[in-house]
Amino acid sequence: AMTIMSSATLSCLEKEIDDALASKSYHTVKNLIGDPDISNNNSISSSYNKNIRSLGQGEQRTLCAYFVKSMVLSAREIDPLSLNLCHMALQNLPSSTVPVHGAADNLLRRKLFDYYVEQEEDYQSAAEILSTMRMTCNDNSNTNDDNNNNNDTAMNDNNNDTNNVYCYSTEEMLDVYVSIAECYLECGEDKCAEADAAVTKAGTVLSSSTNNSSVAKGGSIMLRYKSVYARVLDINRKFLPAALRYHDLSQASEEFIEADDLLCMLGRSATCAILAQNTPQRQRILGLIMKDDRLAQLDTLSQFQSHSAILTKMYMNQLIRTDSKDWIQFEQTLTESQRAMTGDFGLTYAGRAIMEHNMVALSQIYSNIKFQQMEILLGYAHAEQMAAKMITEDKLPNGTCMDQVEQLLIFGNDNNTNNIHANHTHLLSWDKGITTFCAKLNHVTDAVRQLEA
Repeated sequence: AMTIMSSATLSCLEKEIDDALASKSYHTVKNLIGDPDISNNNSISSSYNKNIRSLGQGEQRTLCAYFVKSMVLSAREIDPLSLNLCHMALQNLPSSTVPVHGAADNLLRRKLFDYYVEQEEDYQSAAEILSTMRMTCNDNSNTNDDNNNNNDTAMNDNNNDTNNVYCYSTEEMLDVYVSIAECYLECGEDKCAEADAAVTKAGTVLSSSTNNSSVAKGGSIMLRYKSVYARVLDINRKFLPAALRYHDLSQASEEFIEADDLLCMLGRSATCAILAQNTPQRQRILGLIMKDDRLAQLDTLSQFQSHSAILTKMYMNQLIRTDSKDWIQFEQTLTESQRAMTGDFGLTYAGRAIMEHNMVALSQIYSNIKFQQMEILLGYAHAEQMAAKMITEDKLPNGTCMDQVEQLLIFGNDNNTNNIHANHTHLLSWDKGITTFCAKLNHVTDAVRQLEA
């Protein structure tokens, strides 16, 4: 008897929800699916007051699911009045193990996402609502593709298979995670951690998929994934892999990306390559960009006007003055994350990049140089410490060493190191002699101690 009464009560309240939605009486719906305001007699019919009081938490959650389904079925647009109501319903749905008919909750989340992006431009709220999507991966079929494309069809599907209603293809799941990352990136660099997490999830979906050949062929969703991945690497100051991915994107077909956007990707690749630490891999990336016929076109874009000149000098190992017009203009185009300090001798990432480059450029001009003269040429007081660090990291020619007695930096030469750096060989021999003497002295000391014992 109690079950029949409960069913009748729920049916009456479901009708009340339908009537309230039809008349846009959202306060009435709020009382039905949330905490009812019984004192407000204008908000809800008095005949239902007793029924609302008798509802348990589970029945209220059932009403929330019914409201979500009704919102999607009615194809009603989200507006400021219904916005909070939709959030309330989604937060009070039945257990996550219980599906909503036709995955209506996911469809409503999509509608809320579109509303935040298109109407309010609130990208953080858009990302947060999309992050609550209930999804499992389905590589073998696309039977649920229509769930996101046609609301009416989705609501009429048989919903008996609880394991299938939230199944999505690899491409659909990629779209969700990439959209989340894009929104967080629109919020600014302080939301990079959240964007990074979304990109990581997208990469996991892509790598674990066994049926993603259509996605991996360079479709628009794959290009969006590569783009947000490159931007996250850039903001995290992983400039070398970011440069590679930006360059890869700059080679995409104009079928998916506009020519101007492709040129911007090439410019971003040049920026990251210039900022990356001086390594053989970086030199190869500089070479790839140098060979691109569009490099000169970067001068036509205000944010990349000096990039071709700087990149050419770096590739040719030519000295770049830190007070030159091109370098000052380059630094002015950098983003907040690219202007950050490295922790190395008080240098920014741009400062470290040009100091390391100029140190290598000096090795192409001098066989040796005094520390004081080097500091004057580089315009940097800690040039000696920078050189020492670069030697330990193998960033200078093989055989480069420092004579601190003579205050001299001696550059190596891979072709004829011994002949050109006789002084270096002499120093190594002297060091070896001292080491041998100390070893023999220890041996004698140990022998004396044994005799005394």
